[in-house]
Amino acid sequence: MSIVADRAKPDSDRLSVELLDAESLPSLRQEWKGLFESAASDNPFLSFEWAQTCCRHMPKGVEPILAVAREDGLLVGVGATEIAPVNPIGRELRFLGSIYSDYAGFLAATDRIDEVTRCILESLLGRGGFDRVALKGFRGTLDGHRAAVEFLSGVGTVEDEAIFECPVVDTGGDYESYFAGRSHNLRRKVGRVGRKLQRECQDAAFWRTDSVDRERLVRLFDMHAGRDAERVGTGVFVRKSGREFFEDLSLRFSEAGLLDAAGIDVGDQPIALAYGLRLHDTYYYWICTYDRRYGQYSPGHLLIDYLLRTGLEVGLTRFDFMVGTEPYKDTWATERHTDHLVTCRVRGHSVVHALQSSWEWTHELLRSIKDRSALLNRLWVRLVSRG
Repeated sequence: MSIVADRAKPDSDRLSVELLDAESLPSLRQEWKGLFESAASDNPFLSFEWAQTCCRHMPKGVEPILAVAREDGLLVGVGATEIAPVNPIGRELRFLGSIYSDYAGFLAATDRIDEVTRCILESLLGRGGFDRVALKGFRGTLDGHRAAVEFLSGVGTVEDEAIFECPVVDTGGDYESYFAGRSHNLRRKVGRVGRKLQRECQDAAFWRTDSVDRERLVRLFDMHAGRDAERVGTGVFVRKSGREFFEDLSLRFSEAGLLDAAGIDVGDQPIALAYGLRLHDTYYYWICTYDRRYGQYSPGHLLIDYLLRTGLEVGLTRFDFMVGTEPYKDTWATERHTDHLVTCRVRGHSVVHALQSSWEWTHELLRSIKDRSALLNRLWVRLVSRG
């Protein structure tokens, strides 16, 4: 179902943008997948499978809008977005599924990305229905970041904030040379705990697959939820809805050849699990955790070492830890890239913006009070776990 008819753009006589709802998504499958492949996107969260899963698990009150850009009828760009309620009265335009994804952006060929981004944003602004734009997950110039900042600066007050650092490993295709350049402590630790695991757990086994084992996936969710509960309990795997979303997404990524799962088992017990993604020459360290009862073996480090070594066998020379600068990531990383959040308060909504500012101040005050109270934290855990 089309929300808005094709409309020509002033900066491109041949480019038109159509805004579609979720019901139109199946009809875009082949074109979208073809564009994703031809554009050589390095972002798995711009794939058709990502949008499909997000639309299947859309939270109540959130409206998906799929902006498709065409030239002479040919699909040349996609902007998967949604409009969601925020605060008491506000509505926000953001990337589809941004509550779950580390990375996002617009999809187009490199030489068209700026043009496509401007045209899509113009169509979305013309449609309206929101007072704020919050585009989270930009990683650089190839996803429309620069063009989005420039365009939105003309329609409201813009902030371009570097919100996350993302550690990355570049092995250069030679793991031994890369590993030799790591710290002496890391190299010694990996060797020591590896020998200890083999000696004390003789049935330990490493594995890697592109398929989904539901029993292991549930175990991964359980281990994650236990860790998240200790961190106030707001993690997505504490919630039923989060588990359902990621189980469905894992299956779709597997069908598309994007899933790359690995782990370490001791007997029939997984002690470290990583459901990662594989795209071109890059492995994305997506959903991962380990059983703390086996912490003496540093199973997380052993699994990373295994992933890096075996990844080279299938052409994976880069290893993206994604969002977060936990110390263990930096011991392996050779570089970092930055995740950006671009926000814009659209002109003409000053009353809404003033009320939102007051709400945000009150919300932060209540959050700080909650974080100081163990009782309130426990109540919060019970509340979000019902989600």
